Amino acid sequence: MSEKRTFNLSSKATKDALAKQNAKKGGQYKQFKMKGRKARLLVLPPVGDKESVIFQAQVHEIWGTKNGKRMVVASAASPMAFDEEDAIAVKGWNLKKKYEDHSNKKFKEFWRSFMPKRKQYVNVIDLDDVEAGPQVYLIPGSVAKTILDELDDVGEDLTSICDLNDGRVLQVKHNGAEGLNREYSSKFLSETASLDLDSKEVEELVNKVYQLSKLQPAFDQSKFDQVEEVLEKAMNKVGVSFDESEDNDDDDDDDSVDEDNDDVDDDEIDTDDDDEPKSKKNSKSTSKKKVEEEEEVFEEDEDEDEPKSKKSAKPASKKKVEEDEDDDIDFDDEEDEKPAKKALRRK
Repeated sequence: MSEKRTFNLSSKATKDALAKQNAKKGGQYKQFKMKGRKARLLVLPPVGDKESVIFQAQVHEIWGTKNGKRMVVASAASPMAFDEEDAIAVKGWNLKKKYEDHSNKKFKEFWRSFMPKRKQYVNVIDLDDVEAGPQVYLIPGSVAKTILDELDDVGEDLTSICDLNDGRVLQVKHNGAEGLNREYSSKFLSETASLDLDSKEVEELVNKVYQLSKLQPAFDQSKFDQVEEVLEKAMNKVGVSFDESEDNDDDDDDDSVDEDNDDVDDDEIDTDDDDEPKSKKNSKSTSKKKVEEEEEVFEEDEDEDEPKSKKSAKPASKKKVEEDEDDDIDFDDEEDEKPAKKALRRK
């Protein structure tokens, strides 16, 4: 007889949110998408002792175009997700040190391409669509900060955040802008969820909560090697190198990277970070379609019935809270300056 699953409102795993997670994949889930400019959510507690309220996956992914369509041309789990050294990231730090004072922005910023992306997820109930049940929300950086700040305040007792009745409502808003100009704000309200479910309904809810740690891809050496190979070819094209004698300043205006391998067939490769805010000039050269597509990477287990248009779970935002190692360099034709990142403070 299987052990009965219950919500855990005193989660040590959540307090230690960066502890090693189960790297296995599988199962299906519904992905939360905002239907308007505002959402009222209940952040669900983890199920069991090994899961956390918020889960962070770490992955390398390289985007490019093939026959005019943007796609991931190489992707792999980062060893950092398993508390191991990431050889690609190490190379990135070496490039950063070498080119940090370089006059060419492309050289100066290329190290960002080597950094794994951090994707943060929570299970939520949309309080304006409770019947939809638990949904996985790929949260923008500013929303992640709001949740993490609150978790830090409450410690191991998640009642005021995640209880089905006493958990406070997380309100998320965006400014209505499209693509890279969209900005998010969020805060916990004094209003509580007050779902008032009976024991059978609670049990059904628990059984539908997705195991977020499954969203971390398992490490695959061949995929990791492919990412490294694509990045090295991009380095050769741009003129970036680890050898001081091999720098090529003549390629300053050549910001595209042409490949002749099976993945991209001479099409452009870039490694934009889907979190990275860009200037309005650059938002014209990076399409809305890019912002909508990038969010689907590593979500092979997503419910097939879920629509995949108008992605809003993890768009870029000037208010997003990010670290340098999350960023990537853009191989588009324009050189743009990235605005300084701003931390969104809880209200």
